[in-house]
Amino acid sequence: MHAPFEMNTGLERLSAIVAALPPESAYWNEAQNRFQFVDRLMTECLGWERPNMRVEDRDEAGGIADYVLGKPARAVLEAKREAKLWNSLPTGRPGNVRKIKPMLLASKDFEEAVMQVVPYCSLRGAPIAIVCNGPQLALFQALLTGEEPLDGECYFFNGFDTYIKDFPLLWTMLSPEGITENRALRDLARHRNPRIPSKASLFIPEPNAHRYRNKLQRELSDLASLLLEEIEDNPDLREEFYKECYVPIEANNRHLLLSKQIISARYRRVGGDGTNPASLDSATRTGELGDSYTAGAGGRPIVVIGDVGVGKSSFFENLYLSMRATEKATTYFINIDLGIKANMTAGLKQYILDAIPEALLKRYGVDINDADFVEAIYHDDLAAFDRGVEGRLKNIDEIAYQKARIRWRTAVSFWRL
Repeated sequence: MHAPFEMNTGLERLSAIVAALPPESAYWNEAQNRFQFVDRLMTECLGWERPNMRVEDRDEAGGIADYVLGKPARAVLEAKREAKLWNSLPTGRPGNVRKIKPMLLASKDFEEAVMQVVPYCSLRGAPIAIVCNGPQLALFQALLTGEEPLDGECYFFNGFDTYIKDFPLLWTMLSPEGITENRALRDLARHRNPRIPSKASLFIPEPNAHRYRNKLQRELSDLASLLLEEIEDNPDLREEFYKECYVPIEANNRHLLLSKQIISARYRRVGGDGTNPASLDSATRTGELGDSYTAGAGGRPIVVIGDVGVGKSSFFENLYLSMRATEKATTYFINIDLGIKANMTAGLKQYILDAIPEALLKRYGVDINDADFVEAIYHDDLAAFDRGVEGRLKNIDEIAYQKARIRWRTAVSFWRL
């Protein structure tokens, strides 16, 4: 269904109709209001053609709907006489959006019209209900799954001047294209289910204020520090601790899957077209990555970000301890404590440069100063030295050659550091 003219033409016609309304229009009965204004609004201003409308349509319960829009029914409009203005209605949010419940309490005439049109929509399967008394018009969702329609919002146009001022919105909602494309239904659903929830930080009175720990929290923190430091310094106790106390990966995967489902439900409308983001691969949903994926991502760094004490180091510690023996044989796990131990050193850079060789030697028996190790690391560089000018000393003076090779290797190692 398409309107036979453009929106600007409809606005010009509506302005002319409103300007020509006689002073006695407030005393028109329902039939006169429909004949003199509502018919012209729908056909001359909003572009509805009579083959796509049904009037005085009777349903199985004996109710008679004033207008049924679309085939099949997409919306039902109930007209009332202009004398029954919906006065004392509460003011709404910007964009003509109002909560329905307060409006029902404020105006009995509005409540009567709404209660009349909802059954008409239900029996015809029309999702949008419209009530209009001439200068006032409201449209809302009449069919909802698992929710009451009167708990939602409506678009409310209060006065002929509002029709003219907000005619683009009226056209978007009630033109044949708007009704066919369910624009009113989608926009009202967006107001019922906000696209993105408000940040939790908005509800914190002073988010940047410093919060001191109470006595119990300080004692628990000190006790935890003593216990965890004892565990870190005792390799035998550490492995047993993670085995008994760390959350199993199966339970963690179930928790992650549940969290994903909750987030997916809350942010269902976060996409620009109102659809869900693309689903993850089935392997990632279970928390296990395939060999092909792992091989492809092997050359990329993994960055884990989190606040102090949330368990970043424990995560990798448990990950390493959970590996099979064959995997451990090809894995080096180095954990550098940048807390108390780093604070006791003169410089952070020197501490890291000292901590890594110490961890390699202590945990894996790898001495980076061992001659064979250095030869293997700088194999390409030493081959380049042999091809150079000083490399010719190898066949002339072996001692001079070895001294020159050692000096050159030391200079390269220092330069790379």
